[in-house]
Amino acid sequence: MIHKLRKKLTLAYTITVGMILACVLAVILIMTEHYISERNADSFEKITMEILSKLQYSSSISQLWLTEQEIENQLIIHIEENAVPFLFPGSYPAQTDRDSLIKKVKELAREQQVNTDAAPISTSLQRTDVMAITGSNKDSYLACAMVLPSQNGGFKSIVLLHDNAQKNAQIMSGRIVFLITGLFGIAAIFLVSWFFVGHSLKPLAINREKQNAFVAAASHELRSPLAVIDASSSAILADPSKCRQFLSTIQKECKRMARLVNDMLVLASADTKGWQVAREHVDMDTLLLDTYEHYEQLCSSKHLNLTLSLPDAPLPPVLGDKERLEQILSILIDNAMAYGISPDSDAGGRLIELKAESSKHHLSISVADHGPGIADDKKPQIFDRFYRTDQSRKDKSHFGLGLSVAKELANLHEAGLTLTDTPGGGCTFTLRLKSL
Repeated sequence: MIHKLRKKLTLAYTITVGMILACVLAVILIMTEHYISERNADSFEKITMEILSKLQYSSSISQLWLTEQEIENQLIIHIEENAVPFLFPGSYPAQTDRDSLIKKVKELAREQQVNTDAAPISTSLQRTDVMAITGSNKDSYLACAMVLPSQNGGFKSIVLLHDNAQKNAQIMSGRIVFLITGLFGIAAIFLVSWFFVGHSLKPLAINREKQNAFVAAASHELRSPLAVIDASSSAILADPSKCRQFLSTIQKECKRMARLVNDMLVLASADTKGWQVAREHVDMDTLLLDTYEHYEQLCSSKHLNLTLSLPDAPLPPVLGDKERLEQILSILIDNAMAYGISPDSDAGGRLIELKAESSKHHLSISVADHGPGIADDKKPQIFDRFYRTDQSRKDKSHFGLGLSVAKELANLHEAGLTLTDTPGGGCTFTLRLKSL
């Protein structure tokens, strides 16, 4: 599913950004082509004025000059004096027949009231607008026609055509460059989006893996008590005389399932942000003493030594939920009793230390054991749900949710819960709270 989602997001991102890129390139291309066309028209206008000036102020025009102008500027120049063409066959090799192009320009000039075959009515220059002409081979030209009165009463006419082949070649090469740029840009967008979408989806993939592991672990933990309950029920039906014995087992497993369900509900509420802790002033000295008294007898019954270390000055109060803070400390002490003590430990190794320290704005409460400790490579997973260092799950009294619940409760109090090594061996969990 993650792979399909990555493909869809990458495709959507590529299409969206690709369309934006295509629009930007299209606008730039249109502006570039418009600039090339304007520059081509300005160049034609400049050449037209130069040739007109030559006709007005020069007594003669040589064929060599006309040849140079045509070849250099891609022109077709047709000059007539009193409707008689100059004896100049032309030098520019146009794709369309030269005479047919000149004839077409003359016809369009008449539509603009400029007749190149008759003397002008007025004594001023007559000139057409710049016209676009298309040849028989799809070649295009800029053209204009002019009629210029002579001092001797006659007139000269000139037809100019400028081949757009160079302009069209520039436009075509520009389109190819923009097309290649666009394709490379889209390919680059695809690769970059594939990388970044994959990077963005990593947390989702990790959460999905954790969710699958959570469901598998929860199923495993629920299956065991259900199997015991089912077996006990079947035994009662088979031999009702043993009802009390098997009902006791069923009750024990139901309590075990209730603890598991309660822990899972705490975690689910924390995930959905639908659970808020109470906010009240908590006397931490009293809370720690109550917790110590509650666990002292239990630890003694298991031949464990629980100690409490408090500073001489009273601890500052904390704004939080007293019951939930007690739950965090209970989880940490239960964890130390279950995993922080080795069966063959000496007296020092069977010590659990509950300690509080106060700083300017924070209160730190630590629970330290002197057991085997936790390897460095396993420490990042210690707060994961259903994680236990005993992967065989032989210990049925713990589900691997306690530290996860403690971590979530600490987060709800905007507190930190960290794990460090106890000097000499073992684990120390430290709860760092904001004090008042």
